[in-house]
Amino acid sequence: MQTSQSFGIHFTTRPDKAKNGKEPIYACVTVNRQRAYIALKQNVDPKNWDGGKGGAKGNKEEVKSINNYLEKVRLVIGNSYKELQIKRKMLSAKAVKDFYLGEEAQVYSLSHLVTYHNETSTEDLKWSTLKHYYVTQRYLVKFLETQFNATDIYLHQLDYKFVKDFEVFLRTHKMAC
Repeated sequence: MQTSQSFGIHFTTRPDKAKNGKEPIYACVTVNRQRAYIALKQNVDPKNWDGGKGGAKGNKEEVKSINNYLEKVRLVIGNSYKELQIKRKMLSAKAVKDFYLGEEAQVYSLSHLVTYHNETSTEDLKWSTLKHYYVTQRYLVKFLETQFNATDIYLHQLDYKFVKDFEVFLRTHKMAC
């Protein structure tokens, strides 16, 4: 289900939110050109900020402390990304941000949705109708195996092409029920 991902972390400030002559620092997480910003609750004097480097500049103890903190944040965000990879979770800038903040979002897949539907519809539908949903579920799995070499797909990956390709698959494929 995972495809190749680009990943980066950069630190920036927000001059528009400056207070008492200091600007708040944000971590900008980028995954496949999608961005998510995380407020770090740290402030820096704009004269001590190197925007190109994404860190504080100078030799003052405050500057060293900020840069040490930013490196720790970079490490934790990087570990959050790796953890999502290991867990085979959805990889997006928002997912990394949510994981870092401890707000891991539930990401659903097509198989999860179909299984949920079939399990919750047993009271509402007659068996003769429900069995067609089970057959469709088997066709979906077979389609995913042949088209994507996978057994599942995230809902965000579904598009019109997927629907049309599945329709063609259903029209041309023979499967024992």
